[in-house]
Amino acid sequence: MMMAWLGRLTGRERTLLGLGGLVGLVALAFTWIVEPIRAERAALSAALAEEAELAAWLRAQQEAHAGLVARVVTGQAAAPEGPRSIAALEAGLLDAGLAPALTRLAPQASGQVELAFEALSYTDLIAWLRDAGLDHRLDRASMTAGADPDRVDARLTLSLEEGF
Repeated sequence: MMMAWLGRLTGRERTLLGLGGLVGLVALAFTWIVEPIRAERAALSAALAEEAELAAWLRAQQEAHAGLVARVVTGQAAAPEGPRSIAALEAGLLDAGLAPALTRLAPQASGQVELAFEALSYTDLIAWLRDAGLDHRLDRASMTAGADPDRVDARLTLSLEEGF
């Protein structure tokens, strides 16, 4: 039946039908083969950029740590203690109940500390910032509203020195 139908078509119609089929095959090949490969390549490129950023951060942390260790070993500086240390900051976060929402605590060589929180109570954050103002200066802050009322995602940069 198909052969009879094809036999009734003119040469030009058979050529157009063949070209249409070829275009359909190319479209299917693009959809099932090329597009998934392109999407995977984009995902891998993004992951590679993220890994490069992490490697740069780790190198910076390693250099900062090596410098601190060298100063402590040679007696040029004592390990940080007191209300302005990272340990005191962590203890304050624990006391305020903010630690479960903490997703990042990253000391910087400049004496600053970067903090990131997810789904944190805005009221608790403001109360902690008010109390922490005696020991730390807030340099940068950004917040986005969370899905629930009184919840925010926050990124803070603190200096380990007194006052806002």
